[in-house]
Amino acid sequence: MKKGLSIFLALISALSLFLSFYWHPFLSIAETTDNNQSVAFTVKALLPENQLTPENSYFDLEVTPNFSQEIQLELHNNTTKEITVENKFYLAKTNRNGLIEYSNRIGLESYRLEQAITKLVEIPKESRNVVIPPYQNRFVSIYIKVPDSSFQGVLLGGIESQLKNSNEDEAQLTNHFSYITALMLSEKKYVPADLNLIHAKAALVNDYRSITVKIANTTPAIASNVAIHATLTKKNQTEVLKTSQLKSATFAPNSVMDFQIPWGATELKPGSYTVHVSAKNADNSWSWSTDFDIKKEEAKKLNANAIDRFVLPKLWLILFASCSLTIGVLLIFLNKRNNRRKAG
Repeated sequence: MKKGLSIFLALISALSLFLSFYWHPFLSIAETTDNNQSVAFTVKALLPENQLTPENSYFDLEVTPNFSQEIQLELHNNTTKEITVENKFYLAKTNRNGLIEYSNRIGLESYRLEQAITKLVEIPKESRNVVIPPYQNRFVSIYIKVPDSSFQGVLLGGIESQLKNSNEDEAQLTNHFSYITALMLSEKKYVPADLNLIHAKAALVNDYRSITVKIANTTPAIASNVAIHATLTKKNQTEVLKTSQLKSATFAPNSVMDFQIPWGATELKPGSYTVHVSAKNADNSWSWSTDFDIKKEEAKKLNANAIDRFVLPKLWLILFASCSLTIGVLLIFLNKRNNRRKAG
C-alpha cells in the first residue's frame, strides 16, 4: 500500500509540475539569431567651425539669434548593392529606462517646452531619402534657422538615418538598422538642470502592473547621471510596500520620465497611497512625496487586463481532478488484487 501511495503522490507531483511550467507567467523562450552580416552603412557628422566640442562625433553647435547654417552628414554604403537611407529629425525625450530617446513614440512627453528644436531644424526633401550606390558616399543636408529671439540653455534633437528595405516582405523579416546623430544647439547661456515630481498613478506597463511616477526635467538643460530611489507606502503609514531604484538616468531638456515601481504578480488593491522619491547627481539632489488613490473600478480594470494574472482554466481543473481520481481508483484496485493474492 505504501508503494502504491508513493506512486500516486509522484504522479500528482509530476502533473502539478507540468501545469506550473505550462502556466507560469514569467517563463518564456527567447529566440536568438546569429547575424554575421557587416554593417550596411556608416554615418559621419561633418563638424563645422562653430562646433563647441570637436572631440565629440555629434553636432554640438554654438548659435546666435537670427542665425542660419547648413550642416551635413556623410553616408557610406558598405555593401555590394544599392541602398536607400531615410533621414528624419526628432526631438529628444526621456524614456522610462532613463535614457534619451529620439523618436515620436507614443508615451514620450515634453514639459513646458518654450522653444522646440524641431521648428529650427529642417531636412530638405532631397535629403530625406538618399540612394547610395555600392561602396559610394552620399551627403545629407540639414538646415538650421534660429529665430531673432534668443533662448536659454540647450536645445536637443537627433537625426535618424535608417536603412530602407527594398520591399515589404523583406521589411517584415529584417530588423530596422539605423544611426542616431545628436544635434545640440546653444547660445552658451548656461541653465542648471532642475527636476520635479508631477504625479503618480497605477498603470499597466507592457501589460504588467506598475506604479508610474512622472518626473519632469523642467529646464532646457541635460540632467546626467541621476540616481533615483522610490518607495511606496499606504497613506499616513510607514511600512514600505514596494521599492524601486535606478542607478543612473539621463534626462533630455524639458522632458518627462515615467519612472516605474513594479507592483508584481499580486493584484492591485484599492486605497490611498504615498510615493516617496529621492534623486541626486553630482550637481543637485531632490526629494518629493505625493499621494494618489487607486479606485475600486480602476484596480478591477487593471487587474483584469494584466498578463501576469494567474488563472487556471476550468478545463484544466477538470482534467486534473479526473486524472487524480482515475489514478486513485486504479491504485485501490491494484492494492485489493494484491491483498487477495497474498490471502490465497
